[in-house]
Amino acid sequence: MKIKKLSFTCFKALLVSVFFFVAVVHASEKKVDQINTFSAVEYIGGKEKLRVDFDVDIKKARDIYILVRYFDTWKNISERRLRIKKSGTYHVELDTEGLKPGQYRVGAYMTPRGKNWNARVGNEMNSVFTVVDSDVYQEQVVFSDTDKVDRVRWPKEVGNEENTLHVNYSITQPRDLHIKLFDKQSNQAVTTIVYPLTKPGEWSLPITKLAEKIPAGGYVWVVYVSESKADEAIGEKYHMPFDLTAG
Repeated sequence: MKIKKLSFTCFKALLVSVFFFVAVVHASEKKVDQINTFSAVEYIGGKEKLRVDFDVDIKKARDIYILVRYFDTWKNISERRLRIKKSGTYHVELDTEGLKPGQYRVGAYMTPRGKNWNARVGNEMNSVFTVVDSDVYQEQVVFSDTDKVDRVRWPKEVGNEENTLHVNYSITQPRDLHIKLFDKQSNQAVTTIVYPLTKPGEWSLPITKLAEKIPAGGYVWVVYVSESKADEAIGEKYHMPFDLTAG
């Protein structure tokens, strides 16, 4: 399950953009031209767009070329050029309609504005994706034999630094995951998060500046699995106590 930075009281935000790519700009520019990371969705259906994510550092505005290629021959099938003005993390969705089922490559390289491959700067990166023999790719989910929280990871003492709450769980069918934070002294719930689960795995929540949000003291995470849209726990609840120090 993919980690996303969230506020303490909000467990998930879905960002929808009407533009063909979005960016999270780096705080400071680096004096290099480099593609740091580049990845594509592993499987898509024949009528789905291919999402590509990449992170770049640039000295100044650059063009980045995204190319779809045949897997064996590396011959170009299509090309997309984007103008990148700042270092940052971006994603783009590529039209792949017409591709036959099979494996393909998608790659990227950068050039000065208006230039081509012969004037490229920095490095080139590639990823592999597969078009399946159906209009839409449906992930095959393998459920567990039991419904339970297998493990919770969280420091025993935290302050104002960033920490990530990790929850590993097993489910036999779609369930809800309940994460509750209790003040040990008052036994009152400070916050409650309910997250729908569609497959076994891990749920993660980065939390920062917790000491600015609640008083110092003893707390305990109580985590459990329930039926969808229900509150009663299936099996035992998992308790993870910790101490919060002043920020």
